[in-house]
Amino acid sequence: MTKVLDPKSDLRRVEILLHGKVQGVAFRHFITKFFDLWNMLGTENEKITGAVGNLKNDKVAVVLEGREPVVERVLTVLYLGSPHAEVERVEEREWQNITEREFSDFSERN
Repeated sequence: MTKVLDPKSDLRRVEILLHGKVQGVAFRHFITKFFDLWNMLGTENEKITGAVGNLKNDKVAVVLEGREPVVERVLTVLYLGSPHAEVERVEEREWQNITEREFSDFSERN
């Protein structure tokens, strides 16, 4: 029997900081297009919202929101990076007790 999850009770928000060669290699564009396609092909329960942006210290920050199992699946894409990126280190920060989404879609920020 498949476990039915409440979309609000298993909502997850995580901030990812990516270190390495992650700026100037179309990383933000790659991630934004990936999630555009993911959201277009998936169901509402599989939707990922959030944002990606460059930081002044040559890192890229990504905030992801979605259901727990979906976020876990897509984190691999961030760890691998875009074709020209070289992700050397990843930091994760988890928000606790999330009951509603902060973002309505996934977007690229400067």
